[in-house]
Amino acid sequence: TKRATIIAEDEGDVGSGSWSPDGKRLAFVLNRASEGSAELRVHEPDASLTTALLAWEGWICSLLWSPDGERLAFSGAVEKPGQHSFSCKSEVYTINAGGGGITKLTSHGGNISGLSWSPTDENTLAYVLYSDMDQFGGINGDLYLIDPTVPDSQPAALLKNIFYLGCPDWSPDGQYLAIGTYESGLLIDMRTLVQRPISGGAMKWSPDSTALLFETIGGGVSMVAMRRIRWIDIESPYSEHHAAEDFLHGKRFWQTNADWAPDMEEIAFAGLLNAPDPAP
Repeated sequence: TKRATIIAEDEGDVGSGSWSPDGKRLAFVLNRASEGSAELRVHEPDASLTTALLAWEGWICSLLWSPDGERLAFSGAVEKPGQHSFSCKSEVYTINAGGGGITKLTSHGGNISGLSWSPTDENTLAYVLYSDMDQFGGINGDLYLIDPTVPDSQPAALLKNIFYLGCPDWSPDGQYLAIGTYESGLLIDMRTLVQRPISGGAMKWSPDSTALLFETIGGGVSMVAMRRIRWIDIESPYSEHHAAEDFLHGKRFWQTNADWAPDMEEIAFAGLLNAPDPAP
């Protein structure tokens, strides 16, 4: 059993951890709410070394590595988020993995989250831009693509004004982009930009990019509804399959947090026994 190693303690709010593609470096964010500042740091476990790459006046909301491990992209704000994280006005930036070379990529003036770099294309970065919350607490999102290698590159919108748009997730082969919405999802073929609706969210790609796990909600709000794990065959236009039975030893259970085995022969998921009946 391995022991946990503390690499930042009592210094602020630690979050947005992201491993480099080679697994040798861990980038993370340290936000100091009381000071209105943040740091982007990189930890090298093998060398027991932590380096501060960037001191930021404001708030860093999300972070990820480029596929080649040469750069980091992050969503940086010049102010602390309000009561809702969606109120954080932020833009997309990149920085060299060794520090320096910071580049501002966007100028939306809204909240940006869900950064997702194509695993096979250095020139394609997806992100979600959220609008302000309405009086009922609802929020819409837009899905954009941008080329992070070109200064002043113009972002291209793939989706506009989608209610509670989730975080985009690329297939491992870079050919598809999956994204959740309020109680459903979309699968976008990035070769043709054809969109395919999916009856669930919280998606998980298979290692070979041929199948996608997702959760469906059976009626009502998610806290009292029935969650079921399903999967689709990417090459079959209308296939949706139950990954597990709705009952286990005669007891209804709520299926969530699914993931594939590396050989795709099995899936693992959490199940809440004696879950409530689906709302009508």
